[in-house]
Amino acid sequence: MKKLIFATANKGKAREAAEILGEGISIVLPSEMGIGEEADETGQSFRENSALKARFIYDRLQLDGSEANIPVLADDSGLEVDALGGEPGIYTARYAGGDKNFRDNMDKLLRKLEEAGALREEDRKARFRCSVTLIDAKGQESFHDGTLEGHIAFRRSGTGGFGYDPVFIPDDSELEALLALGISPEEVHSCKGRTLAEIPESWKNLISHRYKALKDIRL
Repeated sequence: MKKLIFATANKGKAREAAEILGEGISIVLPSEMGIGEEADETGQSFRENSALKARFIYDRLQLDGSEANIPVLADDSGLEVDALGGEPGIYTARYAGGDKNFRDNMDKLLRKLEEAGALREEDRKARFRCSVTLIDAKGQESFHDGTLEGHIAFRRSGTGGFGYDPVFIPDDSELEALLALGISPEEVHSCKGRTLAEIPESWKNLISHRYKALKDIRL
């Protein structure tokens, strides 16, 4: 089994990545290797921050020596809402403050959309965007991107997933990609109009922005 270090402290992201990448890859978190520090996310884009996080962990491993030459993966992802000029964007995790409380983040998002007068579904268009950096065993970087189009719900709904999943409803066209993956038309139809937190996690992971960024990665 191939080992891959995923530069994140987010166990939800790690769980999703493990399912996408498959059984032949063992994902290890930096915390499991005694690395508690995280890179300063000073980039101005998802890709820049993704690269900063991957390089920070890769360089730490080279200094330590014991786990050198193991591939490192990092992602930076977030939510862009058209009616808010692309907010929260690169500040998605810290939208309501530095403690990364997603309940507070969602409350702020819903409040700002109401204040902006986005009271119709068509006024609440949004997308999840993911940028992945992979540093291979030779230290070479590659970049992989994915998006998931949808809109913001009027209230939180569902208990699955993580982050903003309870307020994000994917476009029907995104859900229809499940048909080619063996999900029945009836099951796909049952997901339409539902938030990502209401969709079975294994199905969500087949259409997510992170899936689209990770699906073609080869170690």
